[in-house]
Amino acid sequence: MKQKSTILILSIALAVVVIVAIILYLSAQSNFNSQLQQTKLDTNSSADVFNNRFNALLQEHSLLLIGTARRANTSAAYNASLLALQNNINEVGQLLTPIYGANASQLVSLWNQKANIFINYSISVNNNDPNALVYYNAAEANYIPQVVAFWTSTQNPYPTLSQATATQLVTQNQANVKAAIDAWNAGNYPLYYQDLDTAYVQMGLYGDTIANAIIQQNPQDFP
Repeated sequence: MKQKSTILILSIALAVVVIVAIILYLSAQSNFNSQLQQTKLDTNSSADVFNNRFNALLQEHSLLLIGTARRANTSAAYNASLLALQNNINEVGQLLTPIYGANASQLVSLWNQKANIFINYSISVNNNDPNALVYYNAAEANYIPQVVAFWTSTQNPYPTLSQATATQLVTQNQANVKAAIDAWNAGNYPLYYQDLDTAYVQMGLYGDTIANAIIQQNPQDFP
């Protein structure tokens, strides 16, 4: 009888332990699900959506610009690539319009100017123009200070970057895009794909820097 009583007590104790363990597990699972849901909400916040979209457009821009420039000697493929590039530039403007209104066209103008520099350079190279590099260097010498001034100025509605940051981003981007185009035109395709990847990755850094600055400058647009 005493043995049965002991077994009963142990069974009850074990049941209590199991119940407590289940309660603790369900409580932990509930907290985990709550944290997971919060993480999902943070990941899908308007700021993250904007950052991801802006970054994707700029990286796509890098690929399209290089691709268009290297097709400068094939009219059908070139025209299709040029249209895709222009659509990409317009999408950047559309993304910024709700924040900057008509001033979104300022960045679109700079992007178009950059595209023209590289496309004209590549056309000159394909035409065996001996002055192709001279034209490019002159255009770049005018363009880089213009873009750096844009991102460091307090006279336009866009966020202000430091001189060092703006200079590094713009200069490195120009160098990476040109390196990829030059590698293609030289027929060095392994180097071309290496430079293409470098340009793509660096443009992601460019995009992150600008997107984060825009978000910080306009918190009212990213609740």
